[in-house]
Amino acid sequence: MRSPYAVFSALLIVVAASAALAIGAWHEARLSRALAAEDLRGLRAMHRVVEQQHARETALRAEMIAGNQAVTGYIGQALDGALPGIEPDYTSVVDLLEERRAQLGLSMVAILGADGQVLASTDRLTGPLSFGDSPLFREVRERKLARGGLLVEGERLMDMLVLPLAEYGFSEIYLLVASPVDQRFVQSIADGIDAGPSADTQAVDRRGVDIAVVAQGPQGDRIAATTLAAKPATALPLNLPANAAASATLDIDGMARAAVAVPLFGDARARVLLISAPDSGVATRAAARLPLLVGGAALLFALLVALWWIRRRWWAPFDALSRLVIYAADSGDLHLKAPVAGVAPVARLADAFNRLCARAAAAIAKP
Repeated sequence: MRSPYAVFSALLIVVAASAALAIGAWHEARLSRALAAEDLRGLRAMHRVVEQQHARETALRAEMIAGNQAVTGYIGQALDGALPGIEPDYTSVVDLLEERRAQLGLSMVAILGADGQVLASTDRLTGPLSFGDSPLFREVRERKLARGGLLVEGERLMDMLVLPLAEYGFSEIYLLVASPVDQRFVQSIADGIDAGPSADTQAVDRRGVDIAVVAQGPQGDRIAATTLAAKPATALPLNLPANAAASATLDIDGMARAAVAVPLFGDARARVLLISAPDSGVATRAAARLPLLVGGAALLFALLVALWWIRRRWWAPFDALSRLVIYAADSGDLHLKAPVAGVAPVARLADAFNRLCARAAAAIAKP
């Protein structure tokens, strides 16, 4: 039969080992969440950088088109050659705009009238032919300053800029230039290119991160562009709210990955899903795991040493003394002598037992 001390020691070791494993798992989970959150912070910073650069490039291309004398010349000819009550012929303008669009890699170039009506466009628009109800256009018309935003045209997402042509001699004419938000856009965020010297965008290793652009449409949300493969992309929660402060955990190909959604160019009609790498911070977690394992092993060793010392200095002398006392009580032998060993309390108890037996034996021996 196993001694109570052996059972107690085994139970204590099991509890200590379980607690160490639980603490290690808790630490690993918290570290994983912290590293994923750091990954997402870097992705949010990179998203802002790419959006700003995209908008700057669109504005630069708009200025290049507006400043082209051929474009303004053709616009002037179309307006001057129009008869009262007859719409100007913008055919030559459209041809020139199409040429500039192709040269600059744009999605669309259009000329808008004072009421936002599309006067000339390189594309056949699927939606309304007027931007008069657009808050962005109204702001541009009121402030006479260029403004950019998101343009949703059919299945396409574009970064657009509306530029007043007043300084080019056309007070009631506006130039609309749109750049595509496509695979190149999401890949730029994932690759972390063109980040500049910002420490926030350089500190995160983006290998394995993924990006998806989700757009609202008549048939519901859809994925407009993504770095994910086709099959994993279908598992994305398209209804994830655009809230940079709230992250979610996605199950992609059986791997838990942290993700956050942010508005695309500040417009709620489209969201950018930023998805952390499946092995985010593997090297950091491995480096943090080693001292935790060493510390756990050291604590377990210390527990074993403490149990050995307690058994040697407390339990063994006390167990021997208790057996001797029980034997003396059962046998009536008062000539027994317990070894005075162990820690002070046990040693004093053994000495007291010896003196008690000696006095009892002496009292019985008197006639």
